[in-house]
Amino acid sequence: MTAGLQIFGDHGVLQIDQGYKNHLLRLRGTVGIGANNSATVEAGDCTHPLLCVRPYGGLVHVRIETISNGYFRWRLYAGDAPATVEYYIFDVGQPYQDISPGLSVYAEDGQLVYNSNVKAMCVRQINGFNFDGGVPEGSFWIGSYGAALVAGSGIWWQDDGVWVARLMAMGVMYSGQTFHFGPVQVAQIPSNGGSSYPVSGGEHNVLQIDVANL
Repeated sequence: MTAGLQIFGDHGVLQIDQGYKNHLLRLRGTVGIGANNSATVEAGDCTHPLLCVRPYGGLVHVRIETISNGYFRWRLYAGDAPATVEYYIFDVGQPYQDISPGLSVYAEDGQLVYNSNVKAMCVRQINGFNFDGGVPEGSFWIGSYGAALVAGSGIWWQDDGVWVARLMAMGVMYSGQTFHFGPVQVAQIPSNGGSSYPVSGGEHNVLQIDVANL
């Protein structure tokens, strides 16, 4: 029998062993954004952070803006309505998160992957959809527990024929235990056309993250 730690859940399913990997909660907060405006969220001493959001009031698009020596900054864009955003930053475990008394688990490479005093990221579900050049709009039920981590958000130029082309991206909003998604403007340039075309496409995913007990 190979030496190592194994922890099983109530139903006999292996939950944690020396090969276990997960992100731990590093930072949480709230930021307000005016209509058609933006705000930033920052975190330092990070390795591979993930920003999860729960916007109220209006659609919000998240984009990574700066990565420099462990410092990360995200820019959050609001759509036509102001929004209040609850955000949660998860990252790989750091030595200072080895809090006592409690149980800590380290992976084979020496990385802290679990501490009983630190909340771990819990993925409830993955919602996938295709962005084929149309406007991504829709919704999915998430319940009272959720925040969203958006991966691979499509962007496209929307030329309204009024001397301006708007760079649009997918935003999300939480309302009535449901996540809604739709277009958010993130930039604009002069134009004299009148059409829309994608800059990126393909399969995009929204990860439902359980933040009920954080």
